[in-house]
Amino acid sequence: MGERIVFWLPPQVALPNYVGVLRRATVKDFFIHTWIEEFYFEVFGTIKTMGTLSQVAWASSSAQAERPAPPPCEGTSPLDPFLFVLWHETKPVGMGALHEGCRLNLIYVPQEFRGVGHGRTIVVALAKVVRSLGNIPVLHTDDSNQIAKNLYKSVGFLEGLPQE
Repeated sequence: MGERIVFWLPPQVALPNYVGVLRRATVKDFFIHTWIEEFYFEVFGTIKTMGTLSQVAWASSSAQAERPAPPPCEGTSPLDPFLFVLWHETKPVGMGALHEGCRLNLIYVPQEFRGVGHGRTIVVALAKVVRSLGNIPVLHTDDSNQIAKNLYKSVGFLEGLPQE
């Protein structure tokens, strides 16, 4: 695994509209546990099984506890921490989590739904939620994850810590 790279989204970057519906995950979203396992296997090479949605929402942070995290946001959020599911037409096509009211995490799209922009949609939708809370969106990835880095830069995220 490579070095952790932090990205932030400057306030002046306009976010596009998107197709689909982003909503909070519920216990009825039985597929989330499988997606978490797939995410962990792809990112860390291991499978981490979780019990509840709140445990799942914090899963990525706890797995990377030995590595420094992006800086915390100002204040807290009523949406903290929560998993979100992106629905396109009648199907769930991906997920993402929001931590500390500003940190996007667990961005994941299953193999069968990749290549059509769902990952970008999740990042844009979560960034809009963060902005609606008055915060600056931040996220991170490994330096070796070129696909994620390209995605974040295409939305307008800049590498490094947020600038005052």
